[in-house]
Amino acid sequence: MSERASRQLNDFSACRRLKLRFKRSHRRRESSLADHWLPEYTTELLNVLNVLALMVDLEPKQVDLLERICAGPLISEAELKDAGALEVPATPKKAKATQQKQSSAIPMTNRTN
Repeated sequence: MSERASRQLNDFSACRRLKLRFKRSHRRRESSLADHWLPEYTTELLNVLNVLALMVDLEPKQVDLLERICAGPLISEAELKDAGALEVPATPKKAKATQQKQSSAIPMTNRTN
């Protein structure tokens, strides 16, 4: 078989496979989402859309606030250091909270089955 004939046969086979695949995909038009979409999802989606709409309504106020903040006075690094705002604690806050929870927990060895 010549190279050209081989290429045409491969093109024909690929075209045939694509047509078959499209025919199969048209049969599965139903969404699997319909089986799993609960009424609560619709309620939650509407809530999210309402929040987004409210945020868009707030945009002019947010722009004004940002402009006033940017136009206001800056706090220098020295002022932040003097106030202790740049100091890093030896133990992060999250780790302290975890340690406190663990120390107040009831030991597992005292449990009876």
